[in-house]
Amino acid sequence: MRTSRQNRSYLAVAEQSAIVAILPLIPSKVSPDHLTYLGFAGAILTGLSLAACSLSAAFLPLAILGLVLNWFGDSLDGSLARFRSAERPRYGFLIDHSIDLISTTFILVGLGVSPYMPFDSASFALLTYLLFCGFVYVKVAADGVHKLDFCGLGATEFRILVALWVFVVHALNLENFVNQTTAHLGRHFANVPVLNVATGVACCVACMGLFRVILRDAAKLKSVEPVPFDPGKVVELLKAEKRSA
Repeated sequence: MRTSRQNRSYLAVAEQSAIVAILPLIPSKVSPDHLTYLGFAGAILTGLSLAACSLSAAFLPLAILGLVLNWFGDSLDGSLARFRSAERPRYGFLIDHSIDLISTTFILVGLGVSPYMPFDSASFALLTYLLFCGFVYVKVAADGVHKLDFCGLGATEFRILVALWVFVVHALNLENFVNQTTAHLGRHFANVPVLNVATGVACCVACMGLFRVILRDAAKLKSVEPVPFDPGKVVELLKAEKRSA
């Protein structure tokens, strides 16, 4: 199935302009795969550096550097392949998004181990991210639309939010604040970090929004397919997709 990319994030236009300017400057020896691996290495560097911040804040600049490398590799690998007319759609989709899942897991787990966010809060964010990714991949299979953002937030905005969060918490010495628990509310309340409660509620709201989007898109597809496909037409459709792949 041919897919169309849909990116309406807040920074999409500015980011695309930067990518267009950078692509001609990339040496011919650098392949899209090299950029994919660079982005993955950046995510590992970020995750490990954030975790190491529990020992010393001196690792924080490395975490920010890792986010920059992750953006550079992840944002330019597919664009470089298209720029050089060297696309391998199925291979690229598999490698790129598999590594994206692992990369984001590294970043959020590292954030949860760091002093800048409780581990449960980072886990809530990770679970929500995985749910949204699952829907994106199902949507690609269902209608060929590859949605790259939700509510104006995409991968680039995510990296910026992570960088801003850890920088502000560190710069303003808010480590104790973000890990403050509900113990002060009395013995009838569990000793739970307040941020865990806030993050859990936010993730629940996001999941309800996702459920609404699923119902909306399902209704659209139902109107396109008002009756079940004839088995013979299904076979013909699959053969046509195979020939066009």
